[in-house]
Amino acid sequence: MTPLKTPLPTAARGGTGVRYASQESVDQLSTKVDKMMSKLEDVLTVISSLSPSLPPSSLSHVTTPLASTTRHVYEACMKAIDEKAEYAEKEKRAVIIGSPEEATPTETLKKDEKLVADLIKYTESDVVQKAFTDGKVSYHRHPSDRTGKRRPIKIAFESKELRDSFLNGIRSKKGHPPPLISPSSYVRQDLTPHQLMLEREAKSEALTKNLSAGKIIFGVRDYTTHEARTQTRAADQSTAGTLSSTPLSSVSDAHSAAPPSSTRAPPSVSHVTTRTKRDDTPNKGIPLMSVPIPLVSIPLVNSSSPQFRNSRSPDPLSIFYANCRSIRSKSHHLSFLLSSFAYRIISLCETWLDVSDSDPLLIGQSPEFLSFRNDRVISDEYGRGGGVALIVHNSLSPALVSSFSSLLFEAITVDLHIDYRNDLPFRKIRFITVYRSPSSPAQSLSSFIAYLTPLLSSDFPCIILGDFNLPHIDWLGLSSPSQNDLLDFVSDHHFSQFVPFPTRFNNFLDLVFCDRDIIHNVSPLLPISDHLSVGFELRIPSPPPRHHVPSRVYRLADWTTINSCIFNHDWTVALRDLNATDSFIYFVEFVNNVLDSCVPLSKPSSLRRYPRNVKILFSKSNHLARIAPNSLACHKMAQRFNSALLDYHCYLENRIVTTSNSKAFYKFCTGKLKAPKSTPSAIVNSNGSTLLTNTDKCVAFSEFFCSAFSYPQHSPLPPVPTPSTIFDIPFVTPVDILCAFRSLSPKVNVTPDNIPRVSETKCNIVHYGLHNPRRIFTINNVPLAEPIVKDRNIEKVIVKDLGVHFSPTLPFSYHIYKVVLKARTKMNLMFKSFHSKCPIIYSKAFTTFILPNIEYCSVIWNPTSSVKLTKELERVQRDFTRRLYSRCGLPPVSYSERLRDLKLTTLEQRRFVTDIVFLHSIIHKRYLLDVSSLLITAPLNRTLRNGHPLRISLPFLPHNSQSTLASRAISTWNSLEPSSVALPHDPFRKFISSSLSTLFPTSVIHKWLDL
Repeated sequence: MTPLKTPLPTAARGGTGVRYASQESVDQLSTKVDKMMSKLEDVLTVISSLSPSLPPSSLSHVTTPLASTTRHVYEACMKAIDEKAEYAEKEKRAVIIGSPEEATPTETLKKDEKLVADLIKYTESDVVQKAFTDGKVSYHRHPSDRTGKRRPIKIAFESKELRDSFLNGIRSKKGHPPPLISPSSYVRQDLTPHQLMLEREAKSEALTKNLSAGKIIFGVRDYTTHEARTQTRAADQSTAGTLSSTPLSSVSDAHSAAPPSSTRAPPSVSHVTTRTKRDDTPNKGIPLMSVPIPLVSIPLVNSSSPQFRNSRSPDPLSIFYANCRSIRSKSHHLSFLLSSFAYRIISLCETWLDVSDSDPLLIGQSPEFLSFRNDRVISDEYGRGGGVALIVHNSLSPALVSSFSSLLFEAITVDLHIDYRNDLPFRKIRFITVYRSPSSPAQSLSSFIAYLTPLLSSDFPCIILGDFNLPHIDWLGLSSPSQNDLLDFVSDHHFSQFVPFPTRFNNFLDLVFCDRDIIHNVSPLLPISDHLSVGFELRIPSPPPRHHVPSRVYRLADWTTINSCIFNHDWTVALRDLNATDSFIYFVEFVNNVLDSCVPLSKPSSLRRYPRNVKILFSKSNHLARIAPNSLACHKMAQRFNSALLDYHCYLENRIVTTSNSKAFYKFCTGKLKAPKSTPSAIVNSNGSTLLTNTDKCVAFSEFFCSAFSYPQHSPLPPVPTPSTIFDIPFVTPVDILCAFRSLSPKVNVTPDNIPRVSETKCNIVHYGLHNPRRIFTINNVPLAEPIVKDRNIEKVIVKDLGVHFSPTLPFSYHIYKVVLKARTKMNLMFKSFHSKCPIIYSKAFTTFILPNIEYCSVIWNPTSSVKLTKELERVQRDFTRRLYSRCGLPPVSYSERLRDLKLTTLEQRRFVTDIVFLHSIIHKRYLLDVSSLLITAPLNRTLRNGHPLRISLPFLPHNSQSTLASRAISTWNSLEPSSVALPHDPFRKFISSSLSTLFPTSVIHKWLDL
């Protein structure tokens, strides 16, 4: 027997490929299998009859593969033979693809019966018509056990020949299209799984060939690619409406040639005109199927494409409302809603936010949105909770009107300006988001109604929505078992309540009121807490999408072609007869033409592309919320969606870390931890009018500044030499400052000495030291006041200069308090925004975004003499590492062990390194500063073993409670070796960082570090 030299086919390997066997090969396969089985049995018989017999171990490498192959081949072939009848039935069926279904099964059945009868009549085949009349042709929707919108219709005939006559009768008609209902419908034979796979490959092949040829040449019929008899050039925008009609074969083949939307390549044509149900009525005499659908134009008529959406009427303005019960743990839900752009307005109550939470937690990586919030003031009596927020797209030009806070009651009022429509009877809508706690007293509700009354107007509609926690009011009958001020307010001001379903169990807690009939399509949506979310639309068109300005994507550029074009161009001949200006213009045009052909342009896309399974779960959750709100299945589906969404966010964060792309990591973290820099959409002028356009805002600012100053004719300060470094600040005397004030050119607010009064409000005086005389300084005979700041409810004299808070005695306790508060705010935001359990992403984000805030200008305020302040600073990093270990599921260990595992050092040691390195830069003249009052260079007159010529000494000794850069670093600096002191800046920093174990003195909090 000849040994097998090639791998067995799929059917022989026992895989699912056996289901792809065609009907014609089944009979031949069964015959060959019988012959092969007999030969294999003969081989095994001969081997077993050998004398002396071989041991089983020597035959294992022969008999085992033969027996395994025999078993797999036999099982695969028997499976194919068993399915022979199923494949034989497929050979007798035809399929209608793309026929839509009606609202009810009865209507669908009637429509299918008429469609099949019209198609059989269209074939003009007597044999097919006689079989249909005799009841020998059946049809049904597949699959029959499920419902859908476009299930295929399978038509079964008595024989394969009768089926072929039916298909040939349809495909042979070239004069007019068949009576199919939808333009995208077509008829083909019933394909086996293997043939369907071949059809998909043929679609991709036909599309590739058509795109490369620039015209329609190839189509797909019966899972094979064929060349069309009449070739059609790819349509452009100017000729799209005048294309000749195509027969059914071309239409069906064009439909088949388009691959799935997820793998389609961008076509080389512009637009194709086709009619849908929402389009205008076509001209009389033009049949529905006469609209051409070329092969390469299929991706452009996708219903989800921007071209198709823009041809429809504008979408209504959609609003999403939800009771969050802490938005901190649901930031991924909010990110999903914002990136989908399905809702232009998102209203939230029970946000549970406070002053430690910043706006990036709400809008994150969505600079198109603006957030307005009113947080509850946390007290010892009531604790956390409450709070409202409103997130609005900037195309609606939102402007904050006011906010309301009472005992366990919060509200915020924002005006939305509809300046993109001129056909509406109003120009703005007033939105009021409310949260009332169940424990809120009646006095708070009365105060809120008094707050609402002056906000109402007949010039614009007002929408009030939120969680009122009033379950006993019957909003259908407008009745209540007890007197209620809100019910009276709604009745008196002609408001209507639009939520027709309970939002928490059987209680109507979340309500939507409006004094105009502009709200419709109110429906329950995916719950993100124990309350159902509410979605509704306004009878107002949504703002038009903003035009996308493409930019060149240089990372995808063809640099080889660009270099070749520039290198091979004869510049001598091109620029020989041109002057300098014309040569520059020629060069710019040449470079732009090369870049246009070799650098692709960016495409508009959403901020985040979520995977298909997340979108499907979101749709299913919304569907269950509509048909079975407050049910167990609804909440379980919401949990599945939440889990999938959380896993995807973790995947994104882990992918950013594993790519080791520092730029991508910084961009990702910036979007999470920093508020987007967007211009305020609306500004209220001094006269109360709202400025919406950038032109109006610029004019208002210009008028304001011109009211105080005019354009300066010359610099008010005397000319000074250009500083050699950024720290070389020139000295300006008080006389120069007064001359500068008098040299300004004021228009208003002028005093007799020609100094504008506007300068007085910007000047303060601070007396440093306890024993210095308290002199009074005046401008325009007005004494300058000391800046008073409340430090933990205690008034103190504190001034902020270049980011550092100074007080008369220089303790820097207030500055450290502000630095720690800012660092903790950003750290809290980081743990709320990130969902991954990878410690690397938290460690990188901490060192990149939080440590610079803690260590800014630490050479000025380093509190080495205060154990309390040192602990307060170190506690930020200590709490960070503890929370990181808890988030990532690591076992709890001491602070020093956590630092060792994360390869971090204490903040005290980092400030020590900064002091020594800064002193090194001063001594080596890297920074040109006058430090004669802080230190002096004092080389020794005699040679010491560890001495160096750059030793320093102190001109004075500071108080025990204070310290300076020189007093903190003098001992370490003078003990360094000469070779270390002579190192450049970067090697010196590395040396100090690596020698902390020997150079760093005993920590003032060393016992506290091991806790």
